[in-house]
Amino acid sequence: RARTEARAAGHGLTVDFRQSNHEGELVDWIQEARTSHAGILINPAAYSHTSVAIRDALSAVGRPIVEVHISNIHRREPFRH
Repeated sequence: RARTEARAAGHGLTVDFRQSNHEGELVDWIQEARTSHAGILINPAAYSHTSVAIRDALSAVGRPIVEVHISNIHRREPFRH
């Protein structure tokens, strides 16, 4: 976290860290970002494979989005590709 904040500060940016296991809360935050954030860096975990609501919210946000994973999804089960 500290490294991410320091890197962002070097570019004149701040980072808003959030975590939830609740899909609806994640969708609310994504929609909020449309007017309050420059972009989204998200690790949606299994929601990247199962949540149409999160996908639709990200598609509509109109900001740069970077999706990260802690594993290589292409080396995992076929449905994660």
